[in-house]
Amino acid sequence: MQLKPEQLPAHLKRGLSSIYIISGDEPLQTGEVLAAIRQSARDMGFTERVVLYADARFDWEIINQYADSPSLFGDKRLLDVRMSGAGPGQQGSNALIRYASRPGTDQVMLLSTGQLDAKQRKSKWHQSLERAGAGIAIWPVDARNLPHWIKARMRHRGMTITDDAVDLLAERMEGNLLACAQEIEKLTLLRGTRGAGEQSGAQQITLHDVLQCVVDSAHFDAFGLVDSTLAGDARRTVRIFSGLREEGTDPLPILGMLVWEIREVVKIADELAGGANFDQVIGRQPALRRRKQVIASALRRQERTAWLGMLCVAQYVDQIIKGARKGNPWEALMGLALLIAGVEIPFPDAGVIP
Repeated sequence: MQLKPEQLPAHLKRGLSSIYIISGDEPLQTGEVLAAIRQSARDMGFTERVVLYADARFDWEIINQYADSPSLFGDKRLLDVRMSGAGPGQQGSNALIRYASRPGTDQVMLLSTGQLDAKQRKSKWHQSLERAGAGIAIWPVDARNLPHWIKARMRHRGMTITDDAVDLLAERMEGNLLACAQEIEKLTLLRGTRGAGEQSGAQQITLHDVLQCVVDSAHFDAFGLVDSTLAGDARRTVRIFSGLREEGTDPLPILGMLVWEIREVVKIADELAGGANFDQVIGRQPALRRRKQVIASALRRQERTAWLGMLCVAQYVDQIIKGARKGNPWEALMGLALLIAGVEIPFPDAGVIP
């Protein structure tokens, strides 16, 4: 079966599955999910814990040897397997499929790995593990879903938070989920120390509370920039640009990512003009599936000719960054990003780019 991270607490109250596969690269959520399963296993008598690091040289038959060998002292066992690399390989796949075919009641296997792509999630070994146990795929919390994540975490701690406080906290913590979790703990403690003389019930975090104790810990990357431009979010685009510039990011790789996205939008526009179905076009490109909504927004916002014009602007920006033309590299790059977002920007020697 498949579980979402927020479904795990209720699942663990009903008992443990014999197999868990946890995949994801977001450290906070991944760590909390793994810790919850390990703690639940301890509470249910799985007192022996074996940690295995499955790298490229790992002998995967070891997991089946443990399945065939009961604990020397009759204890229940947690087999904590930490898989690195792209996957288990053929030997590992066969071993995992064999393990999943005969799960036991005295041993739980907890397999953790990095983010898996669609092909890996559809593989026989992965599907065998999910059928025999539970799989949890952990995805990064993007800017759109961060307010919901903050509210849910507050509720879990018996707190509520006003909408304006959520918006400010999300803005200051964007791209840094660990810092956001730490600030929520600080806010919980702040309201807890104030609450001795207040009425019982959920405490509410206000905008004043956030302004009082939350620092600006936002961290941005070029992937967030690409999403904000395609979505037409000019305000967030400017904010990300300011953050990247302050962090000393090299502007040339950012330009490369924006150019790649522009070209992909042009290709999609060409296919749609030829009668192709949008969902089918996006479905053929795994790298674009998660950006389906923002790409659709970009295509609705501007015509194909406008996207072709942006490629000309990109050449102009490239010359500025490389010093072949006078100008401020960051201002030119921001101008291109805002064009993608749907804002008309005048370029020196080029007039207003349509």
